[in-house]
Amino acid sequence: MKQVTLSSVEQGPRHFDKVLDEAMLGEDLASGDDFRSRNSLLKVLQEPNFRLLWIGEGISTLGTQFYLIALPWLVLKLTGSTFTLGSVLGLAGVPRALLLLLGGVLTDYFSPRTLMLASNVARLALVSLLAVLVIARSVEIWILYALAFLFGLADAFFYPALFAIIPQILDKKSLQSGNAIVQGISQLSIAAGPVLAGLLIATVGGTTLDSQSLARGAALPQKAYELRTEGIALAFAINALTFMISVLTLRAIRPRYVKILETDLHSVANILSSIKDGMLYVWHDGALRTIFGIAAALSLLGEGPVLVGVPVLADTRLPEGPAAFGIVMSCFGFGSVTGIVLAGARSSSRPADQRLHILLPTACGLMGFGMLTFGIATSTFPIALSALIMGGGLGYTIVVMTTWLQQRTPAHLMGRMMSLMVLAVVGVIPISQLLVGAMLELSTQFPFLAAGVLILAVAAWAARTPTLRSSGPTQAC
Repeated sequence: MKQVTLSSVEQGPRHFDKVLDEAMLGEDLASGDDFRSRNSLLKVLQEPNFRLLWIGEGISTLGTQFYLIALPWLVLKLTGSTFTLGSVLGLAGVPRALLLLLGGVLTDYFSPRTLMLASNVARLALVSLLAVLVIARSVEIWILYALAFLFGLADAFFYPALFAIIPQILDKKSLQSGNAIVQGISQLSIAAGPVLAGLLIATVGGTTLDSQSLARGAALPQKAYELRTEGIALAFAINALTFMISVLTLRAIRPRYVKILETDLHSVANILSSIKDGMLYVWHDGALRTIFGIAAALSLLGEGPVLVGVPVLADTRLPEGPAAFGIVMSCFGFGSVTGIVLAGARSSSRPADQRLHILLPTACGLMGFGMLTFGIATSTFPIALSALIMGGGLGYTIVVMTTWLQQRTPAHLMGRMMSLMVLAVVGVIPISQLLVGAMLELSTQFPFLAAGVLILAVAAWAARTPTLRSSGPTQAC
């Protein structure tokens, strides 16, 4: 493989991108007829650094599902208030949204692996503290607000680094297979985690608290602790253990390309200028603007109903309670796994830019009809089936879209571009959660029905917009 030296970096980002592409191209040509096999899922797994990444992230994602089931269930049982639930979950998204762009800048100028390690160590400490407080019967609502905020703060530096480290481990031709594997194992964890967490909480005793006896909107931890919370505490402890395993695997990873640019980040002006460069790159690309806008719309309309509305449905409408919550969320995960596996298996088919104009409207349509089902159905099965279908469409589309973005983005902008994409999705989640939490106080149906109608409108617009059809080939130059 052609040597990539520091002198190439010092000559500027465009020259470095050219050298890096030539090095990757030389490696691809050297493999000759082995091109297809190198792109296969099994071949990608032979890369030791990549194997460490997906194992560690798969395990930590599995543990995070225990946290994401236990936290809303704990809030509901302490307060009985859907608005409080929405505000606790929404607060975690505030620092995540505010600092994602800073996380992207730091990813571009430092090692993504370093930022991922720091984030996971911080989340390990936070979730461990939460487990101790719950088992000691010392947690109160203000503590949950504080810990949710700090958890979101750590997230802001993790996700840009996760997406940016994959191109440092794999060559460009293997990116779609690599993205499919990383997201597939994560979605498999998402599929298994919620149902396991729901059954754990139900079995160990976290569901014995009668939320109907609590004053609506009032935090009554003393009454809560007259009953058993061991299942919720155990769920948090499992999440802490999985973060510990992820820290160990990340420490063993050695990315192929560690430094992309060297610059002075001691000045706030330099940091802001770096963020501006990334934003201008998106603004001047019509296809990027369209895709980022669709992603933000789907997140605004869909995340609140799923994250806030589904646990309320399980608590008020579905007889299985927390088990139903886990089943529905697991169906999202299983559906996503199916879509991701299909996307990875088709990595050598048509380029991603030739499929987005079909995939995005289709995924929006599936999600819109699924939300309508959530609002109408009165039993677990149709809701779970809709979640399965929605997850499949989104899983397939996310792999193709992420690969398209990574291939289109210059190496020196990779972290900032990934942070902007994540920001488009997570930046509106707090708004979505707060709005849905407030609407659920009035009706458990209206948020889902409104979201379904609006998402179908987004699907119709996406199918007609010309920029998706003319997204063009890779422009990372």
